[in-house]
Amino acid sequence: MRENSETTEGRYFTAPYIEQSTNYPLTEFVIAAHLGVTEYTADNAEECLRRVRALFELYEELGVPLVFFREDQRPVEAKNVTRAFIRSHLGQRTDQTSKTAEEFDRGMKLLKARRTGVPSISYHRVTRTGSVRLAEPCQIVQEIDDLCATEIRRVEVYPDGRMLWQYDDGGFEPGTATKEWTHATGIPLLSVRNSAAFQRVDEVSAEAFEKLWLTATTKGCKWVVELKAPREWITIGQTDSVLCGDQGTTDDGSAFCVEHREMANRMFPALFQTA
Repeated sequence: MRENSETTEGRYFTAPYIEQSTNYPLTEFVIAAHLGVTEYTADNAEECLRRVRALFELYEELGVPLVFFREDQRPVEAKNVTRAFIRSHLGQRTDQTSKTAEEFDRGMKLLKARRTGVPSISYHRVTRTGSVRLAEPCQIVQEIDDLCATEIRRVEVYPDGRMLWQYDDGGFEPGTATKEWTHATGIPLLSVRNSAAFQRVDEVSAEAFEKLWLTATTKGCKWVVELKAPREWITIGQTDSVLCGDQGTTDDGSAFCVEHREMANRMFPALFQTA
């Protein structure tokens, strides 16, 4: 396809099962609603290019072409999406609501999940940045169903080293904490969560969550005997560290075996006060 708007304008129409024939497919309701761009400008040119290519790539993956060449009915592929293509077909204002880059990316994940039936899963780490009470977690890591915006599993990390866990069906490690400072349902975007006071939220990988989940759900002392994450005391990367694993933990809910509980009492007396 030539990089010339005069030769590209009016040569495309959207797939008939998506929208009727048009000279400006990127401004049609079905496509424009996904893109979330009200107008192509010099300031948003790169973002527009990214979004249009991402949308075309997704529909190619789904086997549902969005736009066809008028002459021979060949589908327009993501590799055909150029700046000239966008200037010609997104250079008009649309009536659609503008979306942030984060909202667009989330929309693509949900669209793929709905069309394929394969769940879209995200993993959020919520770190308490304000004062932390000893009975509450200082970090919560969640597995989230994006379609329902609900929590599937969580691991709670406490200042005293305990790692408690919970399923969405109610199964939990006895003593799991309150959910007062994080969401379990109606979980918003990361940018919204980060606007809340006294917490920082970031996304982690599925692999990191599974490592932490395995650590939390495996019985045994959680004392770190070989630390592989020296920059932070409590971090997802700490799941790669070597734990004691001694099955002879104390009966008072401690995360540690008798030996390491005594060490903890001496090293961190404020965290392990006895009655």
